[in-house]
Amino acid sequence: MAKNMSFVLLFDLYGKLLSPRQYEAFDLYYNEDLSLGELAEILGVTRQGVLDNIRTAEKKLLDYEEKLGFAKKQNKYSLIIAEILETIDNNPPSKEVISKIREALISFD
Repeated sequence: MAKNMSFVLLFDLYGKLLSPRQYEAFDLYYNEDLSLGELAEILGVTRQGVLDNIRTAEKKLLDYEEKLGFAKKQNKYSLIIAEILETIDNNPPSKEVISKIREALISFD
């Protein structure tokens, strides 16, 4: 099974919403890079049981993102911050620029 590393960000955001078994299987598989066989031995289930837990966790993480959209918002904010930093790098930090930065940062509250 090929690992889709975009799930790691979703796990960081929504992992605590998974069942304890799904959380543990996902964490050990993605973050500790254990094989399905190693996980089966640790968790005391079959390789298929491990795979089912991981796939269910992935589906739930995608569902949470679809409903809540935190990863999408985080990406949007990262792009805005990068734009602000580029503006600072390309322009002397005048009072006007500083004021725009403050306004932008306050809008995130």
